[in-house]
Amino acid sequence: PKTWKIDVYYLDEKNEQNVIIKLNDGQILNMSNEDAHKFIENEEKLTDKHKKEYNNIKNEELKKCKTKKERDEMQEKLKKEYLYKSKVVEIRWPVKQNKFLKNILLVDTPGISQNLLYLQNSIKDYYFKADGVIWMLDGLTIASKNNNEMIKELESYLGDLGGLNDNIIGVVNKIDKVYANGGKEAVDAVMAISLNI
Repeated sequence: PKTWKIDVYYLDEKNEQNVIIKLNDGQILNMSNEDAHKFIENEEKLTDKHKKEYNNIKNEELKKCKTKKERDEMQEKLKKEYLYKSKVVEIRWPVKQNKFLKNILLVDTPGISQNLLYLQNSIKDYYFKADGVIWMLDGLTIASKNNNEMIKELESYLGDLGGLNDNIIGVVNKIDKVYANGGKEAVDAVMAISLNI
């Protein structure tokens, strides 16, 4: 949930150290690594500030709602009004002397289940261009859902992207927390679900 933009890491053989930031209006910004980090930090601070403001107002407004439909409508209205939406779509980060990046670009995208509509087309583009996809699956989320529910949800996300490609490797993270919460039995259940995906 913390990933809100597309980060592309590339080998900077010319050692120019320019960070390229693409905005949703088509504008492209070039800046130093230090300035780019400050820029992104400011975007994240604005997001956090607006999120706190939204949550405070939401909690008060939801008390006035009587039905689930009213609550849902109120939340959507407040999200549009109070949540900050960064214009940043993609950042290309230069990396010096990295054998791993010699022949590839490493692309980190938000999860396809995240409600970031302004990024969906860019995520789809990378999904189809990629020679390989490492799909991070949250072990805690898998553990809290039944097998069929999880598979249907993942199939739905893949359907949004145009279907399953044969270049995907699923990686289950937070397995240590699954173990801490439910022991070996919980880990076995998560891995059984993961193998069916």
